[in-house]
Amino acid sequence: MEEKLTMKQLLAILAAGLFSFCGVLIETATNITFPTLMNEFQVSTSLVQWMTTGNLLMMGILIPISSYLKRRFQTKKLFLVAGFLFLIGLIVDIFAQQFTLLLIGRLIQGAGVGVALPMMYNIILEESPQRFLGLMMGCGSFVTAAAPAIGPTFGGIMTQYFTWRYIFICVLPVIVLASFIGYFCMSEQIINKYEKFDLLSFIAVAFAFVALIMGFSNLNQVVDHLVFVLCCFIIGISSLYYFTKRQLHIKNPLIHLDIFNHKSFMFHTLAIMFLQMTTLGYGLLLPTFVQIVLKQPATDAGVVLLPGAIVGAVFAPVGGLILDRFGAKKPIILGICCSFIATFCFLFFFENLTYQLCMMLLFYL
Repeated sequence: MEEKLTMKQLLAILAAGLFSFCGVLIETATNITFPTLMNEFQVSTSLVQWMTTGNLLMMGILIPISSYLKRRFQTKKLFLVAGFLFLIGLIVDIFAQQFTLLLIGRLIQGAGVGVALPMMYNIILEESPQRFLGLMMGCGSFVTAAAPAIGPTFGGIMTQYFTWRYIFICVLPVIVLASFIGYFCMSEQIINKYEKFDLLSFIAVAFAFVALIMGFSNLNQVVDHLVFVLCCFIIGISSLYYFTKRQLHIKNPLIHLDIFNHKSFMFHTLAIMFLQMTTLGYGLLLPTFVQIVLKQPATDAGVVLLPGAIVGAVFAPVGGLILDRFGAKKPIILGICCSFIATFCFLFFFENLTYQLCMMLLFYL
């Protein structure tokens, strides 16, 4: 491994990072548009949330097969496919006249991001010098974390002063630029054309994600749809169990789950997972809360997330430096403590939440 990254490698990381940036930017920007979309398309809150849920679902289904795609296909070809999917999704959403088409566009975008997102971390892990690995991972996270700092305000401005369609229009040229950069800067890797794809594992993980997400999405209607919710959870948990058992007993698994035998890795992964769930959950709920309950305009609903998102983006490289010097334990514990304090305050002050208090508490998240 070389002692430093070349400009070509940095541009390749940037190109993949732009895909991740745009994916999170649209996700956080469209969260602001939920009340507007509910009025325009006459849909419920639980349905409009599938704009985010469906996108994350597609990413969740495709990311587990990213290691197979990397071994089987050239990186440049994968990146161009991801760019094509993202562009098609954007075009569908720009011209969508029905909520169904709008949702289909978001699903297609999720597929594009799901293919491209792991590439950034693959390049960093494979080509970064060991002593700069944490810093580069932090910089990669900075690209992604910068999007929530911009997205809500960007979405609020587009919605309040123009139209929500400009969210997708503005992202279109960025994806085109990233596709060109990636095509010319990404290096070709050795591939295995005879790599076998385990279709049963893919179907199992897809069923698990779809069923579990549908179950969680309908928890607010559990009294009226108890049987449906229970069936979703049973199917999801059963599919996940089958997927796990199959990965441990086949020759070429989609995901090498043996790594979770290392307790340190498993607990670190769980900690990061719960932190991400908390952050994404607040990013989804608070803009809608600010607009519907606190009666604030869309721009203010976006600005409420801005200070916390900026702090998160700035501290991503700092966390990488701490990782390089002290290991993963200290930054994770610090992040969990800050998140716990903010969550406790949200619970304690729930009945008296104000716009300013929401903004201050998100600073800690």
